[in-house]
Amino acid sequence: MSKYVVLVLSIIFILTAAFSAYAADPSTSPISGRLAAIYDNKTGTVTAMVSGYCESQPVTIGPVTWAMTEQEFSNADAENIAQTICGKDHSLRKVVKSSRNSRDMIAEVIIDRTKP
Repeated sequence: MSKYVVLVLSIIFILTAAFSAYAADPSTSPISGRLAAIYDNKTGTVTAMVSGYCESQPVTIGPVTWAMTEQEFSNADAENIAQTICGKDHSLRKVVKSSRNSRDMIAEVIIDRTKP
């Protein structure tokens, strides 16, 4: 009887460890963080990045800089900026809230990593 108990406990231990490793895999977990974008009217560029957490670990995406007119930046929303920052490796799931003025934008976002 004790062989069976040890065998069953071993199987439970292995399955629990495997599930815990999968559940803690940051490559499949969302990133919750803050998006920040600043428009530089002297150079006509936007610099933006996302800083946040994934599975209690700090994550930074960017910074990314690209050319954009002041009018384009004024018309852009957090979704547009996030899509540019995310590229192929990440995708925007949700913008929780955002605020902006003519020179900068800040938003609370949730981002998923694109599965390979």
